[in-house]
Amino acid sequence: MLPVGAREQVSFKDGKEVDYGTPGSVRPDWCIGNICSIEVKNYDIHDNRNGLINIITEQAKERDKHLPKGMVQQVYIDLRGQKYSPADRDDIKKRIVNKSNGIIKFDDILFIGGDE
Repeated sequence: MLPVGAREQVSFKDGKEVDYGTPGSVRPDWCIGNICSIEVKNYDIHDNRNGLINIITEQAKERDKHLPKGMVQQVYIDLRGQKYSPADRDDIKKRIVNKSNGIIKFDDILFIGGDE
């Protein structure tokens, strides 16, 4: 699913890659060079949609301060084993874009599996 060259748990602070665990650094789940940061979330979108949106947007805002300029933040939301509708996906995407102040773009929110 992830592109070739994706690296796990890379730490960044003030726009630069730093040692793992550096105080004040941010650490996306996956990175592709200095081009893209990928976060993967697995939440029940019916019982904890607000929690999902809150954690994604809080992390996005904090990462925006520390990731290299121009790095795209992508989010993969794992829906395997859940029922959902296109309206559910659109609602989640719109709320993330809005609450992140546009840091995360609509097309950079992707879904894995699930049953429509």
